Amino acid sequence: MIFRIIQPIILSVTVAAILILPTTAKFPANNQPLAELPGENKTVYTLNDSTQTDSIRYSLIYISEKENILELLAENFSIRFQVNEPLKQNTNYVLDNPGKRLATVNVDNLCYATTDEYYTGTLLIHKFDKESGSVQGSFEIVVHSATCDSIIRIQDAHFKTRAKISYY
Repeated sequence: MIFRIIQPIILSVTVAAILILPTTAKFPANNQPLAELPGENKTVYTLNDSTQTDSIRYSLIYISEKENILELLAENFSIRFQVNEPLKQNTNYVLDNPGKRLATVNVDNLCYATTDEYYTGTLLIHKFDKESGSVQGSFEIVVHSATCDSIIRIQDAHFKTRAKISYY
């Protein structure tokens, strides 16, 4: 019982320490240059210490006056990033506020989780072309899934896709 109370605190302190470190366009930790990002409609990531390459089956960007949403549906997971500001290239978004910036992840259609003030993540948009829908970026996220009662950690994730743009 005490571990369930202390676990979010320890995890949030660890994630906060990681997020405090200066970030640049070379984020995440392995500092892969953009030229080495995966090919179109691909993602490379580490899920709970297992490095994987995945095909992105579908990607969509919703744009409105109040929020912007980027959804990636890959073979083994889906993720939805929501920010209440325009998506811009070379911009880092800290996903720590359910009302303004968050990510929702679904792994193997079994484990669902959303970032909040305790379990956070970071999204970095490297390139974004609103006309073509081309978007390249990277992200890291640590969340707790109540449906699986486990921690989901996605690190060193890179993606490159051509998303369908929808205005609403």
